[in-house]
Amino acid sequence: MAMRMSALISRHRLRATAALLLGALIAAGSGCTATEAQPSAQTTAAATTPSPGPALWSFGDDDTTVYLFGTVHLLKPDTQWLTPHFEAAWQASDVLYMEANTDSAEVQAGLARKMQEIGVYRDGSSLLDRLSDEERATVAAAADALGVPLPAIAPLKPWLAGLQLSVMQLVKSGYDPASGVETVLSGDPVIADKQRRYFETADQQIEFFEQLTQADQVAMLVAGSRAVVEEPEALDELVRAWSRGDVAELASLMSSVDAFGSEAVYQLLLTDRNRDWVPRIEALLSEPGTHMIAVGAGHLAGTDSVIAMLERRGHSVTRR
Repeated sequence: MAMRMSALISRHRLRATAALLLGALIAAGSGCTATEAQPSAQTTAAATTPSPGPALWSFGDDDTTVYLFGTVHLLKPDTQWLTPHFEAAWQASDVLYMEANTDSAEVQAGLARKMQEIGVYRDGSSLLDRLSDEERATVAAAADALGVPLPAIAPLKPWLAGLQLSVMQLVKSGYDPASGVETVLSGDPVIADKQRRYFETADQQIEFFEQLTQADQVAMLVAGSRAVVEEPEALDELVRAWSRGDVAELASLMSSVDAFGSEAVYQLLLTDRNRDWVPRIEALLSEPGTHMIAVGAGHLAGTDSVIAMLERRGHSVTRR
């Protein structure tokens, strides 16, 4: 069965999934139900009028500037997001921080192998046996909408099945990891003059999902499956909010328990990681120069965002 899955799930889709790993927020966020907008860290920077385009923040001291830019990991090729104020910050930056290195062919191949190793049942059991009748019907409806035979995802653990369905929907809708912000930045010739650093490894990002309980994996799968059928244009809405810098709207769409399917998934994939990154971001103040942090937009929106955490620790973070 696992051998058949290797043929059914193309390397392209596995690599697209790799581009989403930190962006489980997209896989889940594309399935969220809009909720009342949460307060965002943008409020403390209200004294300045932010520039148009995706949100950019900065904080620092006399000899250090740290920029924070929220990204989308997959975009349609015609999405326009580069703005003069971002390009000026990008050109000035000495170091680029991203979530993880997923751009090289070697890393992507390793990710595909890792997903097969830990995301596929090896004992002959089936995802479908772990779903209630209602959950199975929801997943089946999503698979049918995408033209995927249900047996094709049966060998996958719930977290990988959920990511695969979400990636397939995004690719079907015209989204491409090659057009994602991180890929564009990594391909820019000016990157040769910058150091590249990462908050996590690609393997860590996969292992996050394996830490989830069966129930939480299923909750993520069901939320994403429901979105495939009920909200197929949700990512378009999210990208529109991102591209106009509407942080409050992004918080409601991406940075909430509803967006991730359960409190445990939200904590593991968003809040806990933000909390881990913040001290490392603060430590940059001891490194003179200009640093650009480019991480998924969901990490910079809402009350549990990196921005909000920095502000609660006494930093003045300015929306540019």
